[in-house]
Amino acid sequence: MDDWASRISWRWGVTAIVVLVTALVVGVVVVLMPRGESVAVATASSDSGPVRLLPPASAGATPSLTSSTTPSTPSSTTPSNPPTTTPSKAPPSTPIPSSSISIPLTPADVVATTQPAVSGPGVTEPGISIWVTPQLDGSLEVMEAALYPDPVDVVTLDPVDVHNGGPAFAALVPTVTHLQVTADQTPVGVLESMTRPTTVTLPTRARQLLLRYHLDGVTVRSTPSATGRASILIAPLSAGSAAALQSQIRIGGGPVLNLTCPRLHGDAASCVPISGDLGVAPVLPARDDVVVAQVDLPSPS
Repeated sequence: MDDWASRISWRWGVTAIVVLVTALVVGVVVVLMPRGESVAVATASSDSGPVRLLPPASAGATPSLTSSTTPSTPSSTTPSNPPTTTPSKAPPSTPIPSSSISIPLTPADVVATTQPAVSGPGVTEPGISIWVTPQLDGSLEVMEAALYPDPVDVVTLDPVDVHNGGPAFAALVPTVTHLQVTADQTPVGVLESMTRPTTVTLPTRARQLLLRYHLDGVTVRSTPSATGRASILIAPLSAGSAAALQSQIRIGGGPVLNLTCPRLHGDAASCVPISGDLGVAPVLPARDDVVVAQVDLPSPS
């Protein structure tokens, strides 16, 4: 009996030692493991196949928010609906200095765009042709056609220099009013008044300009003389940008008594045609095409 009891005690002692050692080993493993991690002791499975176990999120981590998972809250200053846009209108044109302008389009004020059916400079070949009709008050109605060798989009318009007419004209101020501009048979617009060289920008490039305008400040009445007799000073308005082109002036509306071309020298300054109409001046370079014509102004009807 004593021998059996001692064997039982020895077995329990060995078992207790094994349990104790096992507990110590497990405790050491737990202590040495990094905190926050776990160990998968077995591979989990399901009917649909193996399930992959993901590592847990780190301690203190916060899921990021995106616009797709978090509804946005409109601020008090931002409307909840997108603003409605309307087509913008072109800003009104601003005044342009008289030395450089773009003529405003006013088609209601633009008259017919055709010029007299003649050939020559400004019509069928590069150059300038001018048709002048004196009025009862000494002013002139003028139509001027300029044909350029190549299309242009900027032209310089220059009223006649009174110094070319001599002392009798020196105190005058040539004034162009109601200037109507047509480019390649398309009305461009109207410039109401001009007294000095003016650069005009056309909306599109063009080869031919047709100018219609009223001209004051170029007439000197002859006294004492017949009623209505006067001298008028004429030059192409478009010569500022076509000085080298050929130019011709025609005067109608009444009898023309004499023609002088003051920029020519010697006998050439008296530029009365040898034959034909006295109202048709010779063809000259535009820079020299300045004519003083002695005319009888129309009589009151």
